[in-house]
Amino acid sequence: MKRIAALLAAILLLISPLSALAEDDAGRIEGPGFDTPEAAVTAYIEAFQQNDLNAMLSTFAMESFVEHYDLAKYVKRIGAYNLNVGYVPNLGEYSAALNLEFRRAQIAGFIRQQYLSFTGATCIDGMPIPCEKDTPGEEFLASIFATDDAPMLSAIEFEGEILEPSELESVREYYYAKANLNNITLQTTYYGGESFRSFAAMFKINGEPYVLAMDVILYGGRWYNLTPYGILSALMRIDSFSGGLSPYPVPED
Repeated sequence: MKRIAALLAAILLLISPLSALAEDDAGRIEGPGFDTPEAAVTAYIEAFQQNDLNAMLSTFAMESFVEHYDLAKYVKRIGAYNLNVGYVPNLGEYSAALNLEFRRAQIAGFIRQQYLSFTGATCIDGMPIPCEKDTPGEEFLASIFATDDAPMLSAIEFEGEILEPSELESVREYYYAKANLNNITLQTTYYGGESFRSFAAMFKINGEPYVLAMDVILYGGRWYNLTPYGILSALMRIDSFSGGLSPYPVPED
């Protein structure tokens, strides 16, 4: 439980931004949102299958996230402000635009981790991999990364199986524990959301079972993905370098 608590604390720092952004539909990163939280998760996986990064990003709360986030409540709860991973106070259009770019880069970073994870890259644990002096650069990179991502993307088989935490025996007790439910309530408050849900999407890659954890949030009556590396992924003990994506059952440490 101490490890899980530490992961949750890290998540609070990773996905903490701020308040208002000017209302302008032109050029928005996020899409119109979804009628149900399950639809948001499904749209993300379908965009992943199609290798459409912009469509993947559009399923997440971007502008809405920055507009509604209450940095003061976040700082009060954490008891600190970390400039390296936090957003800046929204003092005008410029700072709001910076917050939005930070949010986009953050989510794109999680997507990059997922890509590295399911393409079999051997560098996802964050440790440097030395390149021997006599090894050609191309050969070295080929030993780390897949040579072609398209076959792997097309090998994703998703039949719409999306599970709630109550259906996951390994996390059911912890997710619905009073302390975690209180944590979800507090997070939803400073995210400025109307509701918060978590799901595990089950699918196959090259015939092997995988799971994608996703926390989802409601803004203005519309559902958006919040983060794939959040409360549920931490409770499932999914590797923090995999962006919420893991073989299933999740490998033990």
